[in-house]
Amino acid sequence: MKATIGEGYTDFWRFTGRYRVCKGSRASKKSTTTAIWFIWNTMKYPQANTLVVRKTFRTLKDSCYTQLKWAIRRLGVQSQWKVTESPLEMT
Repeated sequence: MKATIGEGYTDFWRFTGRYRVCKGSRASKKSTTTAIWFIWNTMKYPQANTLVVRKTFRTLKDSCYTQLKWAIRRLGVQSQWKVTESPLEMT
């Protein structure tokens, strides 16, 4: 998994508390690491749901949704996901 995620996020990945915080400067892999974590854990717990919200909905597709699609490809699990844009949904 380290080859997929990269260095510096071991604490983030192994954290078991209630609130997960991902800190870093610009271009520090915060979004990509978080997206991979969400996809990985949604698959690890198939009865779970993940809800991603953003203050401005019209930018959701170009940010969070695109990042989650990238994480699915990065993990090589495209065949296990159904991704639709209308509605904006991943199952």
